[in-house]
Order: sequence, then structure tokens, then C-alpha cells
Amino acid sequence: MGKINEIVKKNRKAPYLRSFVQSKLASNKAEFTLYQENIDGLITSLIDRYPFNSSLFNQVMNEWNKHSNDLRVTDSDVQTHKNSPEAKKASLH
Repeated sequence: MGKINEIVKKNRKAPYLRSFVQSKLASNKAEFTLYQENIDGLITSLIDRYPFNSSLFNQVMNEWNKHSNDLRVTDSDVQTHKNSPEAKKASLH
């Protein structure tokens, strides 16, 4: 049983590799695009799946600009965390 398990583990592909196959339904036919199984193929598949749209980009940037200050970590946040009971407990381990 251990030998079979080793073979399966060796030949198993990571779940994210599903990104390397993209399907489209065009005129009642399924079209599949295969990409290289590396970072370049992953990036190309994402570019094809989510084409650049300037209005979406502007919308995302506007939301980011509204909330970016809320997401910043300040010096006082760091000091507060260092003095918290959770941080002190973690430093004991």
C-alpha cells in the first residue's frame, strides 16, 4: 500500500494547475486552451481570463484610495501590539 501511495503522490498535480486549462463555449462547441505548467502559463491564463479594463481599474483604485489609510500599520499600532498580552504570551514560547 505504501508503494502505491508514493506513486500517487509523485504523479499528483497541484490543484492550482487547473488554471492551466481554460475552456470557452463558442457556437455550441467547447474550446480548450492549454497553457504551460509554470508561472508564465499561470500568468498567461489569468491575463486571458481577466482582460484589462480601464474602468474596472479606476473603480478598484478609487476604492483603494478611500480605504488605504485604514489598512496602514502605524508605529503606534506596532507598539500597542508589542505591549499586548497575546504578544507577551507568544514571546514566552
